[in-house]
Amino acid sequence: LLFLIGYILLATNDHLITTLIGTCFIGFAAGEGIPFIISSATIKAGKNAGSTVLPLVSASLYTAQFLTPFVGGCAEAVFAGVYHLPYYIAIGFATLFFLWSFTIKDQ
Repeated sequence: LLFLIGYILLATNDHLITTLIGTCFIGFAAGEGIPFIISSATIKAGKNAGSTVLPLVSASLYTAQFLTPFVGGCAEAVFAGVYHLPYYIAIGFATLFFLWSFTIKDQ
């Protein structure tokens, strides 16, 4: 939800205040969300987490970190002239993952 709010703020206008507030929302979401994902995965995997789950979580995070600019750049090239298109793509993914989080059940 914090990612969604942050990207909406970044996509709606170019004012300095909304840019800073949106970036703070995104930074807080990453700062709170990533450790939560890692700790939840570690708890669920138990003593095997170090050799199974954590490498996969790390690989996923690094892959996303490097593919995100590529996807945004390709979208800008294909849909030239659409203002703030990478933010709209991020809003779509944030919405999808927010809704998807309601389907995750604790074991």
